[in-house]
Amino acid sequence: MEKLKNKNTIVLIISAVLILIAIIVAVVATASSSKDEKVTATHSTEEGVSIDLASIADMNNNSTTKKSQNKTSYSYEPGKYKVATKDDPLGLRLEPNTTSDRLIYVPKDYEVEVLAIWEDWGYVVYEQTGGWLSMNYLELVSSNKKTTSDAEQ
Repeated sequence: MEKLKNKNTIVLIISAVLILIAIIVAVVATASSSKDEKVTATHSTEEGVSIDLASIADMNNNSTTKKSQNKTSYSYEPGKYKVATKDDPLGLRLEPNTTSDRLIYVPKDYEVEVLAIWEDWGYVVYEQTGGWLSMNYLELVSSNKKTTSDAEQ
């Protein structure tokens, strides 16, 4: 009888270990499948944060979003912008949408460099945190666009 209890205990321990390994494998597989595995060019900002500008360009060309299907046009461009909220700071978001988590808040009147645009969202780096700000609450200070006279020089 004692030998049977020992065998059942060993079987139980082995089963628990196998279940734990299966859970770990599932978590790792889920995490790795959610990452974009495509290797693309990145842009390093002066704060040392690296962003994938090609992925942002792909987002601009992707017509699967509801806004893109509505053919809304946006006239924003990369450059220096000032946070132009009424009173509150502006939430820097993980993804370019209002349901995405806020990572940090950018104070009113603070100037940021918009590195890339997707629809009405601008990608910025604030305090070494990269994320998205709504362009509806940003006011253009200076553009990165070269004028004709700049191109001639």
